[in-house]
Amino acid sequence: PSCGGTSVLIIGAHFFDSPSLACVFDTTNHVPGRWISMTEIECVSPSSHSPKIVNVTVTLNGIDESAGLEYEYYHSPVISHIMPSYGPSVGGTAVTVIVRSSVTPSDDLRCRFGRNEVAGTFVNSSALVCESPPGEAGEDNMEVELSVSKNGGYDYSENISGIIFVYSIIPVVSTVSPLIGSVKGGTILTINGSGFGNDKMSVESRFRCWFGAEESTP
Repeated sequence: PSCGGTSVLIIGAHFFDSPSLACVFDTTNHVPGRWISMTEIECVSPSSHSPKIVNVTVTLNGIDESAGLEYEYYHSPVISHIMPSYGPSVGGTAVTVIVRSSVTPSDDLRCRFGRNEVAGTFVNSSALVCESPPGEAGEDNMEVELSVSKNGGYDYSENISGIIFVYSIIPVVSTVSPLIGSVKGGTILTINGSGFGNDKMSVESRFRCWFGAEESTP
């Protein structure tokens, strides 16, 4: 992201541990390098004023630089909203994530539900889909924060909008009454079971009844 702070692993050859070891971003931004081995060093990206592609080189003596590689800065995605915002604790819910900043098919998209990370699928420039991972078994109304990464999980968006995904127990239907009704519809049904939630608002916001292929609101 353009705010910087990404740990960038650079793979090459003939690296050695030097007091002057550094990475150079966009010809002028020198940042210290951490030597790992003769073929690997790590540098933390500096910030950039705007999204752009820059050249990154390595210097061992503070003067001479290696050949460069491209590094892309981007605006960190900001989640606008998600659909649905509830799902069973077993996971497997396809969650559509709407973002205010652009995503592309070439992005290595990830979603993080609390501490659990899953792959994301590109839909369009403002949307991706992630399948919710399993939550903690037996927990009802367990809330986790949702965040998004464009670079394979190295950096995640800040949840400035307070986007929450709620895990719930899978509802179980035990009885339905009455079992028959008019072909015109309008019959009020009483459904008994478990896992429906503890308050009226919870039920009305989270549940729908399906009659074959037809949907009805509780």
